[in-house]
Amino acid sequence: MTTIGSVPASRPATAAPLSARTTAPTAAARMASDSVQFSQPAQPWRLSTGNHIAPLVDREQVMAAVMDTIRGAQRTLQLSSYLFGGEVSQEIAEALVKRKKAGVNVQVLLDPKLSQVGQDDDGKAIAYLKANGIDVRTYPVKKINEGESRWRQGNAIDHAKVLVADGKLALAGGMNLSDKGVEAHDFMVRIEGMGASQLGETFDEDWALSGGKLAEKSGFQPPTAPGDGSVTISENSPSRHNLAPLVLSEIGQAKRSIAVEALFLDHPDYLQALIDAHQRGIDVQ
Repeated sequence: MTTIGSVPASRPATAAPLSARTTAPTAAARMASDSVQFSQPAQPWRLSTGNHIAPLVDREQVMAAVMDTIRGAQRTLQLSSYLFGGEVSQEIAEALVKRKKAGVNVQVLLDPKLSQVGQDDDGKAIAYLKANGIDVRTYPVKKINEGESRWRQGNAIDHAKVLVADGKLALAGGMNLSDKGVEAHDFMVRIEGMGASQLGETFDEDWALSGGKLAEKSGFQPPTAPGDGSVTISENSPSRHNLAPLVLSEIGQAKRSIAVEALFLDHPDYLQALIDAHQRGIDVQ
C-alpha cells in the first residue's frame, strides 16, 4: 500500500493521507533491472515539492480524469488497480488499447486474487487487453510479508489504484476502477510534477518484482510543473514498510486540526495518536 499525503507546502495543519498501494522490488529485482536507476532517498519516504495537486471526488470527477489522462499519454501508461471489471473497466481497456496502437507503452498490474473477492469481474476487460498486446501482470503479494506467518501472507493484497502517464501526471487514491468500485463514495488526487514521476518509479519497481520488462526511458525529461503542493509517498512492500510511521508523524505534527475519512480505522497506534492529539487541544474529526 502506498499512502500519498498531498497538501500545499505552506499549510500548517495535517491532511488525511490518500490510500493506494504500490511496492518496491527486492534487491535482486533491482539489480536485474540495470536499465533504470532507482532513487534511494535519505528520508524513509519519497518526498517532492512544487507539484500541481487537485482532489477528485466520486465517479464523475475521477472517471473524467482517468479517461483524460489515458487519452493524453504520449510515451507511457502505467495502471495498477485492485479491482478491474465490468463496463467501466472495458471502457478503460478500450482507451488503453487505442493508446497502445498509437505507440504508447502500456503496462497493467493487478491483484492476483481479484477474481476471488466477489467483484463484478467477468474477465472480459482483461482478456481484451491481452488480446491486443498489452502486458498484464499480477503482483506477487506473498512477497509483501515474506518470512511471516502463512496467515499474513495469505491475506496480503495488491490494493493500489494508481495511473501514471509519461512519468509526469498521476492519479492515485482509493477508487477501484470497476463497476461497483466507481459507485462507492471515494476520492483520488491528481498530481502533476515530481510526485507523479516518483509514483511512476514505484510502479517500475513493482513491475520489475512482478517479472515485467521495464519501459524504455531514454529521452525522459523530469516534469517541470511549478506549483505549491508537496507530496509524500509511503509504501508497504517487501523492502519498505513505512506507512504507519508516516501516518503517526502526520498526526503528531498537527497544529490545529485533523480530519480523517476511512473505511476502516482500527489500528491501535492510530487510535491512540488521535486520542493524544485531541487531549492536547487538536480538533479531531
